[in-house]
Amino acid sequence: MIRKQFPDLGSLKKFITQSYQNKKGWPTAILNVHTQQDYRPDVKGALSIFMNISGESHCTVDNRQVTIPEAFFFVTNQQQHYTLAIETSRPVETFNIHFADRLVEQVYESLLLPSDYLLQNSGHINGPQLLFYNQLHRKDAYLMGLIQAIRQAPHYQVNTLSLGQQFASKTTQEHLWLEEKLYEILVYLLQLHRNILKKVEQLPPIKQTTRVELYKRLGFALDYLHSFAHCTIQLDDLAQTACLSKYHFLRLFKQVFGLTPYQYLAKIRLENAQSLLKTTQMTVHEIAYTIGYENATSFCRVFRQRFKVSPQQYRSMIG
Repeated sequence: MIRKQFPDLGSLKKFITQSYQNKKGWPTAILNVHTQQDYRPDVKGALSIFMNISGESHCTVDNRQVTIPEAFFFVTNQQQHYTLAIETSRPVETFNIHFADRLVEQVYESLLLPSDYLLQNSGHINGPQLLFYNQLHRKDAYLMGLIQAIRQAPHYQVNTLSLGQQFASKTTQEHLWLEEKLYEILVYLLQLHRNILKKVEQLPPIKQTTRVELYKRLGFALDYLHSFAHCTIQLDDLAQTACLSKYHFLRLFKQVFGLTPYQYLAKIRLENAQSLLKTTQMTVHEIAYTIGYENATSFCRVFRQRFKVSPQQYRSMIG
């Protein structure tokens, strides 16, 4: 079930076309691939999450490219065309999940409320199907527990079978186990979606379609912050990314996310620092530079203000 190589692009597109012509849609496909370079343009996808166990990739939807850092995942919708690009100096390990169309329909049929269909009529699909915001989300322990369980299951390691043959090679018991895990991830995505809808409601009392558009634009800026948190970011950059005037953007961002862009950037950097302190042997100076601080002194001061201990003490406490 877990493919270790990307399928041939031409064969994949032909398979997708035939599957939709036959009204079968996508099967479930999980791509745990090690690669330094790959380019997969204009693929008509399933509901998908793109993430990397290590390294970063780039996903383009609706003419907008998003960099997917190691600590985040990105969501695309059913029948939405995407382009996936990987080109780095060190190997990237992907873990992209493309959910079977029928599985998505069956799971959400019993869970969805009328309010969940806020993003309908965007042009990607026809009918009452749920559409998610194309947005980066930080991985959390719950999601990664599910991912690691699937990733480490030995009976799902597949290299050569076609997408259409994969399910046929598994027992009923293995089907059941995997579908339970995928069900849990789909419920998790729905909860993320509902949390976003609550943020949309915090926008000014204007037309609902305008609220949706404003949140999308703020989401573009949010993805920019997540992707380039290690770089110097100006308020003008974020406002331009969101296609909003600078101070209108600043007011709306604080209203929706509860922090100013500067505060949100500091939060991202400190979360990244925590991860590096836990999972690497990098020095404090190396971490400071990696997450975007010009020197270790500034980093240590901000870290201590937030966590009441120095980075060295934090590493000792968790080690």
